[in-house]
Amino acid sequence: MKHACALALCVSLAVVGAAPAAAQTGQELFQQALVKERADGDVRGAIQIYERIAREFARDRVLAAKALVQLGGCHERLGDQEARRAYRRVVQEYADQTEMVQEARARLTALGVGPAAAASRAAGRGVTLREIQFEGLENTPFAILSPDGRKMAYIHYRPAQQPHHYSLRVRTLASDEDVVLVDSLGGPTVPFAWSRDGSHVAYSHPSRELRTVDAAGGASRVVWSSPAGTTIIPLDWAPDGDRILVAVRNMARWAHELVIISLSGAAPRSVRSGSLYELLDWGQFSPDGAYIAGMQRGDIYVWPVDGGEEVRVTTDPAEDAGPFWSPDGRFIVFFSDRSDARDLWAVPVRRGAPSGPAVRVKTGLGRRIMPTGMTAAGGITIQTYGEGAPDDLFAVDVNPVASEGAGPFRPVARYPTQSFQPRWSPDGRRFVYTSRKGEVRWPSIYVGLGASQQDIELPMQDHYPANVEWGRDGESVIFPGFRRQDGRVGIFRLSLSDHSIEPLHLRDPPGPGFLGSYLNLVWMPAAGRFFVQQILGPKRFDFYVMEADGSGLRRTVDSVPTIAWAWPSPDGRHVAYRDERSLHLIKLDDRATRLLAEWQDSTWFDVAPGWSSDGRQVAWTERAALRALDTQDGTARLLVEAPPGSQIVAPPAWAPGGTHVAYVVRDTATGAASRPDEVWLVPSAGGSPRRIALAPDTHPRLRLETWLSSGALAAGGSQRLPAAGIVYRHWLLEGFLPEAARGRRH
Repeated sequence: MKHACALALCVSLAVVGAAPAAAQTGQELFQQALVKERADGDVRGAIQIYERIAREFARDRVLAAKALVQLGGCHERLGDQEARRAYRRVVQEYADQTEMVQEARARLTALGVGPAAAASRAAGRGVTLREIQFEGLENTPFAILSPDGRKMAYIHYRPAQQPHHYSLRVRTLASDEDVVLVDSLGGPTVPFAWSRDGSHVAYSHPSRELRTVDAAGGASRVVWSSPAGTTIIPLDWAPDGDRILVAVRNMARWAHELVIISLSGAAPRSVRSGSLYELLDWGQFSPDGAYIAGMQRGDIYVWPVDGGEEVRVTTDPAEDAGPFWSPDGRFIVFFSDRSDARDLWAVPVRRGAPSGPAVRVKTGLGRRIMPTGMTAAGGITIQTYGEGAPDDLFAVDVNPVASEGAGPFRPVARYPTQSFQPRWSPDGRRFVYTSRKGEVRWPSIYVGLGASQQDIELPMQDHYPANVEWGRDGESVIFPGFRRQDGRVGIFRLSLSDHSIEPLHLRDPPGPGFLGSYLNLVWMPAAGRFFVQQILGPKRFDFYVMEADGSGLRRTVDSVPTIAWAWPSPDGRHVAYRDERSLHLIKLDDRATRLLAEWQDSTWFDVAPGWSSDGRQVAWTERAALRALDTQDGTARLLVEAPPGSQIVAPPAWAPGGTHVAYVVRDTATGAASRPDEVWLVPSAGGSPRRIALAPDTHPRLRLETWLSSGALAAGGSQRLPAAGIVYRHWLLEGFLPEAARGRRH
């Protein structure tokens, strides 16, 4: 199965508490090191822990060998020679650990050690990885190094400015001089590509125009306008500088095409067409301009520019991505997870076809990486990104009557879930969720069986899930989404026994902005039905209900002006929804609406309400206040106010029976960023609140999920994001190709 998520399943990360170092086991230390290395991006911190494991737990030969292999991978990422020493130790001192020895030998070969490497590597040349840094680059994932390696084209973003301001710029790295090529872009996702000589940049204009602009600045030139209903993505320039390869998307037809556009006025020429699912936004001209390398369904393909049969370059069931030609055209370099890790591979090619097996040329590149380009000297640029420790799911036992918690939060999964909308099974013993596991990829569906067992990934068979709910038999899950094969949107049922997927409701592929797609499937237990939304247009949704067996999908309210997913009541009578600056309640039978809250600060968006199990009461937060409304008699009341210097974090959670409401208090005072969130409980009829739990030290930020039938309160935990949000880092990897394949240095 071609899913990059298989990588995440190979790393079972347990949440480690803040126990004193002397009391920690080797396995606990190993999990800490993995979190530092792969989640936090703290490679040097991980190195210290791996070294400690190899030193203090040498008698645990399985663990010590694994730690040394991880240690070597960390040193590789730093580009130093200590990687070889770590791998040699595995080969020489842990010969009984066959799997780790094989891995260590393979990595030594990739590093140029041993006879197998001697044939493919020039003597004295080492692999180097260096970071490209300048102010503002960490805010954007859209940055491409020029072919000569001297300049960086990037989307400049001013996060403090309202509304946000984006521009396409070129930075000269040696002088830190910036040139604004295109100012006031419509958003941060404007695709662009360098010409081979670095003199021009092609970019996509919102008016469906392919434009070029001199890299030194000046007026842009319109090269081509795509047909109505399409978008253009420039991918690469031909070596002759007269042709640009673009991808043309047509969302309404679920169609995708690679097209060569001529700057001299010749008619556009199609290279390959297919569905949006099978053909990806990737393509690069070979150095002689005769071929194009791209991706189809997770494999590397080559297409002759002048026509002819396509050539499939890779056939491994793993996910192969990001093909680049070496400067001399003798290799195609690509990223793959075929060894259960994200590594760099190279396959020799001749006349556009593979002439030998693919070999691994660089290991240990880590998680959360994306290739972005290749220089004329044979270096690959890589983007890495991070957002703190991965999200996980936790639970704490609570006695609402006594208003007290029983112990600290405990993990309910064996490794970070990074879950989206987790739902518990009818018997409360399992949970299901969608997740990308920190990767840039399609989400998958996972079933959690508890902290003692690893979560199970369900085979999606080329379906995209928007979110997931339990089938009422407990032996299936139901999700809104679409089939990638033909793009048709619908609601689908996935069997947990044989993993078959059947459509319950189907409609045509979505329009622009995913118009017509279903999302936000929610089970309403007191009503005995499902709720689901359908995208009607920008900030407009239709509301539907569906019977428990998946039949009888019918619209209840149309054209609701909400900008987010809505929150239906368990009895199916009301739906809470929000617009830009207010929270509303709509009654489904007569469309009567009521304003619940409004605010002046448009950045205050976390206002998810919480419903009591009978659907009669709804609670919501207003920064430092927690309020509730009785939907039958219409009375609203203030439940509690947070202390000065703190705020109440949505959503609140009603205890079974509706007698109490749990909520999260976050300290917002200066210097309180590291303080864990607190969970409080207040009687719904009024009374004194009481603190019942603190967030785990490893995940100090909480979001309440649900109250389980066992009496435990479930919550999602995460680490606070950096002030600027997700941090992007950009790297240049060099020296991994044979000397002859690198080309002339500029």
